Amino acid sequence: MMTQHDHPSSRRVAVIGGGITGLATAYFLTHDYPGVDVTLLEASDRTGGLLRSERSGGYLFEHSADNFITNLPSGVELCRRVGLADELLQTDERHRRAFVVRRGRLFPVPAGFTLMTPARLLPMVTSPLLSPLGKLRLLREPLIPPRTDSGDESLASFVTRRLGREAFDRLVQPLIAGIYTADPERLSMQAALPRFVAMEREHGSLLRAARHAARQSHNGDASSGARYSMFVVPRAGIEALPAAVAAALPPGCVQTAAPVRRLAHDAGAWQVSVGDEPTPRHFDAVVLATSATAAGDLMRPLDATLADQLAGIPYAGAAIV
Repeated sequence: MMTQHDHPSSRRVAVIGGGITGLATAYFLTHDYPGVDVTLLEASDRTGGLLRSERSGGYLFEHSADNFITNLPSGVELCRRVGLADELLQTDERHRRAFVVRRGRLFPVPAGFTLMTPARLLPMVTSPLLSPLGKLRLLREPLIPPRTDSGDESLASFVTRRLGREAFDRLVQPLIAGIYTADPERLSMQAALPRFVAMEREHGSLLRAARHAARQSHNGDASSGARYSMFVVPRAGIEALPAAVAAALPPGCVQTAAPVRRLAHDAGAWQVSVGDEPTPRHFDAVVLATSATAAGDLMRPLDATLADQLAGIPYAGAAIV
């Protein structure tokens, strides 16, 4: 969050946190506002935050995210600006398949089923993932009347209403859990998956919307799971992105092993206490690009209410196996 509303030109700005959010913020402040003096402070000894790639035994391993989606242009635009546009790879068409574990076994997600839209009915009917009753309930989806109000709805409510509980438990939730790592009873459809809300409103049915999209695209894609054609990653791994952004920043801008201990604000200026330095550094503006918990700890002496709100944001864990 930016804690100074004035135009940042010719001002000193501290960006706290060297993950991709802090790096991108520092990059755009530096390159789009001539004269701004940016200092990025990262507590650990490396930038990139959770984004980390590692080569071992001839394989490339990703420690967290392994790609990003292209239907939002900002990620691709950042890659273009730091010279990575020609290095972006799509997923391999030969392996665009997802599997769900059920009763200790791997079952392929039915071909053509993407997140919660079955574009092809035969793979759904023949899939061992759903019981006969679960398949009948899913096939009834075009007969389920759409919602007429504009209120929000949770993922669990939306999917069980449209596709049934079994399809939610055995197909949709396993797929979406790997993307959002969130409680499906609390995950907002409007915030996270508005495309599917729009599909229901425009077509009255997810199946009808999927068939309409297939006719429009004339695409016989048999992949399952996510919309894999929309995902890309740099050839050298996801860590290449924060590394390229850091390299594009001015010399001395990025400072690692520089944990921020305390923030203070007085007379229109910010005092930032870094590590064991005896005196705080002075800035005109501060950007907090840390986790919500760390941001809350820094903000507590300044705004206890905001600190409590930040501390109350839940985080979920995920394992890459």
